[in-house]
Amino acid sequence: MAQADKNQNDQTLDLFFDAAKAADPVPKSDLMARVMADAASVQASFNAPPVAVSVAAPQPRRGLFAGFAEMIGGWAGASALTACVCVGLLYGFTAPDTVRSYLPEAAQQTAEVDYTYLDILDDTTAELEG
Repeated sequence: MAQADKNQNDQTLDLFFDAAKAADPVPKSDLMARVMADAASVQASFNAPPVAVSVAAPQPRRGLFAGFAEMIGGWAGASALTACVCVGLLYGFTAPDTVRSYLPEAAQQTAEVDYTYLDILDDTTAELEG
């Protein structure tokens, strides 16, 4: 866009802005009457008598484990989480071939795993050590 076009657009916008500044916005009388009635009702509520509020007794503090057990669903959730952790540890500490021997259906399936990518680690550790 050329500089002359920008100046023309700015001048047009300035005309609109000047016209908006010249008009003094005055709200209508019915709007002002509704606002004043609403303000009067709010001010009247300040003089209303206070409402009695009952305060419950504070709950005793619970331990960290009790809060965690409640968060995961109580004792049923805690026992399920414990079982899952134990199975995860079993799978993590035993080799996949050993786990397959415990499961008859999985023992029939054979999977060839390529461990050649681990040779990079041997080369890297040898360089670091030597």
